[in-house]
Amino acid sequence: MVDIFFDDMFEYMNLDTEIDRLHARDLILEIENMREFTNEPISITNEKANFLLQKAVLNFKKLNSLLQKNHKALSPGSVKKVEFYNWLEDRG
Repeated sequence: MVDIFFDDMFEYMNLDTEIDRLHARDLILEIENMREFTNEPISITNEKANFLLQKAVLNFKKLNSLLQKNHKALSPGSVKKVEFYNWLEDRG
């Protein structure tokens, strides 16, 4: 999911108003900080993973609403389905 954000990062940063661009930048930086938890080996708790996932989904929705507010089309990548990864069953 984190990678999807960065594929579309420039679309989020190309907003009409400075306030919306700054808001998008802050959301993207917050998502960038989540990358440390996606590197191998993944060693976070179930609670932390759920929190990060909820936060990422919320930020994703906020970024897409900024696009809509600025009359920008959602990029095809931002509406694609994220593949489910069951990290509890992946024992490597």
